[in-house]
Amino acid sequence: MATFSCLHTLEKPMANRSGQISSRLWRTMASRSALLPRSHTSYRAPDDADSLMSNFTSIDGFFNWWSWPADVDANLTTATDLAYQAVVKSDRTGPYIMAVSPWQFKNLNTTDNDWVEYSDTLWHYRWLQAIQDVQPDIVEIVTWNDYAESHYIGDINSKVNLGTYAPNYVNGFTHDAWRNVAQFFISWYKNGSEPTDDQVVFWYRVWPKDTVCCCSLEPRNYEFPEDAIFAIALLSEPATIQMNIGSSASSWDAPAGHSIGSVPFPTEDAQIPRCGRGLCEH
Repeated sequence: MATFSCLHTLEKPMANRSGQISSRLWRTMASRSALLPRSHTSYRAPDDADSLMSNFTSIDGFFNWWSWPADVDANLTTATDLAYQAVVKSDRTGPYIMAVSPWQFKNLNTTDNDWVEYSDTLWHYRWLQAIQDVQPDIVEIVTWNDYAESHYIGDINSKVNLGTYAPNYVNGFTHDAWRNVAQFFISWYKNGSEPTDDQVVFWYRVWPKDTVCCCSLEPRNYEFPEDAIFAIALLSEPATIQMNIGSSASSWDAPAGHSIGSVPFPTEDAQIPRCGRGLCEH
């Protein structure tokens, strides 16, 4: 669901590329004599962009929350971002805010509300869409701590009640290494050039997608993810990246900067690395 808010009702300040609230945006917020209520509705289709502005004349900017493919076995495009960015910039003073997200998986043992979206390489290409294609005023990471939908990049808070089923794929599965990737792309987004770095970040699910779950139903789109380990290389100079897992091996010639590769799960189930149930990052 795409979500938008009147800028003058935000509870926290929003930063632009420089990390500061622009003076024009601050004057817009400060000059309002009355606070308008927040508005939330579903706007995802590019063809609905024009109606957003005609139906909600008081909004100044737009935040597109949707940052995953929508039940398709294909990468997310920037069609929605570009359409809503265009209408915001045509006659409004506020920012276009774009969401980037690393993953989307939810399995709470329901019949119609459990799903996985195709997210194997999302954390890499969505950042590239933001930096190279859309160039939004603000990028928001979705999310810091939404554990049930698996796209958290913050540390797991032991005080949060995760319910009955989410602990099966949250507890023990830290996503903190995704913050290393975020730091690289945030620096690039704010400064206009790729930073110098030397690290490889990899992540994987610990069970093949055809595994029969013992305590819940198969989530929608369970067949979309690849049974593979994925890695993003962030390098200061070109190198060959070699990935080996059991009897399976793969390599790629990585340039300086960013690149991504993968290696399939080995055919021998016992050779798949496991740290519990769910998704592992290192």
